[in-house]
Amino acid sequence: MVLYETADVWGVVALADAVRRRLHGDRAYYNINRHLNYSNVCALSCKFCGFFRKKGEEGAYEHSLEDVAAEARKAVEAGATEMHVVGGLSPYLPWDYYPEMMRTIKRVAAEAGTDLHVKAFTAVEIVHLAKIAKQYKRDDRQAGIRWVLSELKAAGLGSLPGGGAEVFDDRVHDEAFKGKIRSDEWLDVHLVAHELGLNTNATILYGHVDQRRERLVHMEILRRAQDRALARLGYEGDAGGFVEPGLKATEGVDAPVITLTREGVALPTAAMSARGGYFQTIILRCPCRTTRRLEHLAGLSGLENLRTIAMRG
Repeated sequence: MVLYETADVWGVVALADAVRRRLHGDRAYYNINRHLNYSNVCALSCKFCGFFRKKGEEGAYEHSLEDVAAEARKAVEAGATEMHVVGGLSPYLPWDYYPEMMRTIKRVAAEAGTDLHVKAFTAVEIVHLAKIAKQYKRDDRQAGIRWVLSELKAAGLGSLPGGGAEVFDDRVHDEAFKGKIRSDEWLDVHLVAHELGLNTNATILYGHVDQRRERLVHMEILRRAQDRALARLGYEGDAGGFVEPGLKATEGVDAPVITLTREGVALPTAAMSARGGYFQTIILRCPCRTTRRLEHLAGLSGLENLRTIAMRG
């Protein structure tokens, strides 16, 4: 909160730049990515979303596996290294469609003599898939999630995007994302994915009805989940590392606090993947102009966005 409230925003930016250079020097990273939205038909009606349609509504679509194969060929021809696959929570597509979609993408790439990394399905979609596959159990959610992720990984899933996290706060969810999974289920998906050796991303969709402290709580919850993943990879904890007290979502997390940004700490390597996965990044998104139901909100200033991006690290 000190970093949020200080008038010295450029000092905050300078601290973030120092951390970035400590981790990466002058290097930057990117991949060549093709996006595939397999369907925009969705059972939910989130206020921030201008993407979803109901079946039969103008503009609604569901792609066939032949369409998926065609998109994979375009990706290969364009030199893509990754397919990013997400869609709505369709009540009409069967479970078998999803692993077959993974196999289709991998098959098309193999036929072209190359490979495509498949980053697919937000945590919200994974919970939906557990339900349509009849694997979802309220008294043991992780079992169904583990079954779905294991099947998808065997079919070619390589990692998970970070969508669906929004802001980990029940008040915010009830106002802007009612009906969508909350932090506990979102974390279940990513924690199980890490146990299975799948890397994932995380997001925060901020700047609507949320407040600064709620964003900080969101980041703290993600940090503790990352501590658990890094401890599995063999990282040692920081003596006296701080944990924000009283956060229900982090109760019972017995991993030590681990700081990758300390001098001399190496980033995770591919060789560590046999021990498990971890969060690769946290992506910040501000949604206020994506839908008419939120366009009345003022949004954030450029400096507030810059400060939040800097604080992410």
